Amino acid sequence: MSHGGTFPPLPPLLGTPPPSEPPVLVESDPAPRPLARWRLIVALGILALYVIVPAVIGAGRTVGDASVLPSSVAAVFVLCAWELTLFALAFSVAGVLARFRTDDLRLRWRGGWWVLPRSIGWSLALRLGVGVILAGCLVIYRFVSGASLEDLAGFRPEVEAMVDIDALRNPVYMVLMLTVVSFVLAGLREELWRAGMIALLGAAFPRVFGGDRGAWFAIIPVALLFGLGHTAQGPVGVIATTMLGIGLGAIMVFHRSIWDAVLAHGFFNAATFAILPWLSDQFPDILALLEHSSRAGLAV
Repeated sequence: MSHGGTFPPLPPLLGTPPPSEPPVLVESDPAPRPLARWRLIVALGILALYVIVPAVIGAGRTVGDASVLPSSVAAVFVLCAWELTLFALAFSVAGVLARFRTDDLRLRWRGGWWVLPRSIGWSLALRLGVGVILAGCLVIYRFVSGASLEDLAGFRPEVEAMVDIDALRNPVYMVLMLTVVSFVLAGLREELWRAGMIALLGAAFPRVFGGDRGAWFAIIPVALLFGLGHTAQGPVGVIATTMLGIGLGAIMVFHRSIWDAVLAHGFFNAATFAILPWLSDQFPDILALLEHSSRAGLAV
């Protein structure tokens, strides 16, 4: 074999490249157009009216009216079905107008199994916080006004306007209160409403309520509206539920998930229902005095 010769040229491995052709432009999906503001305002109005209407009805309650929650199991089931259907319709219309997405409503489950014990802790913290603030307001009011303890007996949420305490002695009724009413009618429904309101405020008024920081500001007006929706519980009940709404909104925004707030809300309500019959048995005179004072205040 000769080593001094030249090697023949190798054939191209990939063959002769084809003549260049102009690139083909592939049309990409257009970016989603921002929603018209009127759609967001209308959706916001629908969800706001869902709370304003019961607020007006509750403000018109008089002494002797039946509690908001019926005293029979069958009637509570009917009420739950009616309220959930009405909410589903209102929320669906608002959702279509605003084109809600999963992340808009913070529907992702974050935290694994820790969500359950964490939400129990949050419910205890909410009860302690609301109680301390109400007690502080009571002390300040008594110091400023000079009112006696008997005069301040009615300074409390009027829970008897919401539920018949005697009906809670029925085990089936109690189970219904601790489950469906606490976690579905109250927890899930009301926290979906809160998530929708926060999302709509952020979309309609992005300079004030937009983004992660704006969501913290949106908690306040939503909580005020939430509190007004509980006028049936009297002025103190409105104050207490407003503070509760601030806490639940903060939990939702902090965890970027609705589920901590749903469960904390449910545990908060369930604990209230569970303890009312016990309070009635242990302190019947005190509860009778409180009821008498609140009725006298309403009569005035």
